[in-house]
Amino acid sequence: MWIDRLARQWRNRRGGIRRQPRRATAVTPRLETLEDRTVPAVVNPAAPVPPTISGLTPHTWTADANGLYHTATDLAVEWQGYYQTMLNPQAAPLTPIQHLEGNAEAVFENTGLSKLSAAQQEADREDAQREFDAIAAAMQSNQNLQIDPTAPLTEQTFLALESTLQNNPTLLELAVQGHGLNDPPASRYRGYTNDFQNNVDNKTLYVGGGLNNNDKAIAAFFDDNILSHAPFPVVWHNGKLIQLNQNGNFENTLKQQVVALNESMFYRVYTQYDFCHHR
Repeated sequence: MWIDRLARQWRNRRGGIRRQPRRATAVTPRLETLEDRTVPAVVNPAAPVPPTISGLTPHTWTADANGLYHTATDLAVEWQGYYQTMLNPQAAPLTPIQHLEGNAEAVFENTGLSKLSAAQQEADREDAQREFDAIAAAMQSNQNLQIDPTAPLTEQTFLALESTLQNNPTLLELAVQGHGLNDPPASRYRGYTNDFQNNVDNKTLYVGGGLNNNDKAIAAFFDDNILSHAPFPVVWHNGKLIQLNQNGNFENTLKQQVVALNESMFYRVYTQYDFCHHR
């Protein structure tokens, strides 16, 4: 298999055999050890205000004076509409990203996010939507690799998605603004990480099974199962492909990431019964 060939290449590198890697037919993850912990330089705080994004992503994004992208779409109305559609078993199916937005709405409605002001909720939805749109654009672009953007992800197609996103400066900028960095070099890189991951509700748990079961609904479940860490590298470590987070640290195995994202994009409709307020 393709991943087995990667493993053999990595073992050869660790054993001192210097070989030129084979030309990949799809996409090759970054082969680093976690000790290297290198996250690409994805931001440039001194860069000029980025251009408007129109046509590339599902929404149009225009940067403010600080370079932070905004959309004129009322995301609350959009997400709530998709979520209501998902709750109706007779409704027409949504696109994967629309399904992801609907499940994101389930988190907003069933956690402390629902108690925030409408303006703050809109700002937080924009954080998530920036990353959603970057993922959607990468999936659409990968039709050129004969990858169906409407099909559930495999490990190989998820790596292709990441490669496309991370090698497109516009999509990478949008996605990193959405996900955020722990010590942002500019305010436009605050994102979910600083805006609402750990400072809104740490008592509501996700209890719906799978990755992050019985863990914090916003800080853990939303992070991995809804947003994902697609803007950041996958590395080979101890015989497994590992998804790194914005700090360059271990987050999940690639398999865990793909299964969790597929659940949120294709298979599951999360409801109030998937969340529990822990006192």
